[in-house]
Amino acid sequence: MSVSKSVVALRIGQLVDAGLLDLETPLSTSVMPEWKDTDKANITLRHLLSHTSGLAAERYGTDAETFREGTIEAHALATAVVTPVGENFAYNNNAVDMLAVVARRATSSAMVLDDQLQAGLFGPLDIAGAYWMKDGRGDPRASGELVIRPHDLLKIGRLVLDRGLYEGERLLSESWIDTMLEPGPMKGCGLLWWLDRREGELEVAAYVADGYLGQYIVVVPEFRAVAVRMRDPNATSWDPKEFTYPQFRRDVLQLFTAGSE
Repeated sequence: MSVSKSVVALRIGQLVDAGLLDLETPLSTSVMPEWKDTDKANITLRHLLSHTSGLAAERYGTDAETFREGTIEAHALATAVVTPVGENFAYNNNAVDMLAVVARRATSSAMVLDDQLQAGLFGPLDIAGAYWMKDGRGDPRASGELVIRPHDLLKIGRLVLDRGLYEGERLLSESWIDTMLEPGPMKGCGLLWWLDRREGELEVAAYVADGYLGQYIVVVPEFRAVAVRMRDPNATSWDPKEFTYPQFRRDVLQLFTAGSE
């Protein structure tokens, strides 16, 4: 589910680190030239990552068949702007899906996002067997649908905890980690990572990837801790009442109170 968004944010960071994308430059001047001279002309990468693009939130498909046959790219070109760009926070699966197109177009080889992740992130993290559900063109659905093992999510949490380092190898710049985890227009959200505080405190205490049915990565830097939760993969219900554990984020933080060892 939406833990996938937080994983995608790491790959986007690698592209920014490499100078292939820029957070503040309108995408219409680089990877989305079709948006030039439209109401999407001023949308930046930061807008897509911070849920402030103003784009309609409806995704390119509504069921398994239309997900397989439709394409994120065609939908990206047709999607309307429904609120002023950059002015309002509105959680947006559609805008995050579009990051798959942005990432592919940013590379000279037009490598799809999941292959980029395998080469730049999953391979170095020794993550095996992860895969994405894809659209009709072969682009992965960036806002969700990554299939991955829980101990591999732990590695992703460790990468964030160690500010872009994993087993001594730098995979992301510290500057990207700082940018990604800086509060945005909605103070509880950075760039596709949630920011949790303990009750009554102003400082961010945990960085969180949060999936619809109760999947979580919770990173608590003060205590160098990472917690991961997954739902039962054999269950098929989409009812969040059966699987969601909304207190997980709070309960993890409560394990680490002032004076805890």
